Amino acid sequence: MAVFDPEAPEVARLVELWRLTPQERLDQALLRGGSERSDYRFDPYAILGKLDEVRAEYILVGLLARVLRGADGIPEKLDLVIPKDTRVATGDAILTFAMRGVGVERDGDASFYRMTGGTLLRVREIPDGTKGHCDLRRRAERVHLGGGLRPWVASPGDLVRMMEARGRSDEAGQLEAMRRVVDFRSRTQVVLMGCGICLGLR
Repeated sequence: MAVFDPEAPEVARLVELWRLTPQERLDQALLRGGSERSDYRFDPYAILGKLDEVRAEYILVGLLARVLRGADGIPEKLDLVIPKDTRVATGDAILTFAMRGVGVERDGDASFYRMTGGTLLRVREIPDGTKGHCDLRRRAERVHLGGGLRPWVASPGDLVRMMEARGRSDEAGQLEAMRRVVDFRSRTQVVLMGCGICLGLR
């Protein structure tokens, strides 16, 4: 578990992100991506809208989900977990607005698709460290992103669990950051519960 130091710069940033809505966090991340990279063209709103149009059932995971949950980062692709045995139907639905992702390094049970412009969609049934969609759905929440978009997003704890199971050295910093999010949320909830008790609300 990451040590919680309220004076640390990364914790100050965590508090700053905590005060934003999920949509504001995402918009801020997209602006950063555009300012740091001239070729940054990631538009998750358009892709999520397309997924809604084809009635795809999924839970968001990966960096985009972590940003929505309060982590700092610049997402570049969509990671989706779909229900068991829906790979063919989901793939056919996605192919109405995207192409198959060719030339992508194999990654477990993942299937890949590309949007026009190059944005990658990674779709899997059973991410590392989980039992799949039903497992994640128990703790997932619908996140409001405006324009009628309300995707299911994996819980912070499950996002940490998946990263721990993958055990990738290049994700070590992101894993520690997400652990801080979980720790911060836990501490905040304890404080809010204590306030509720003091006010006679619980």
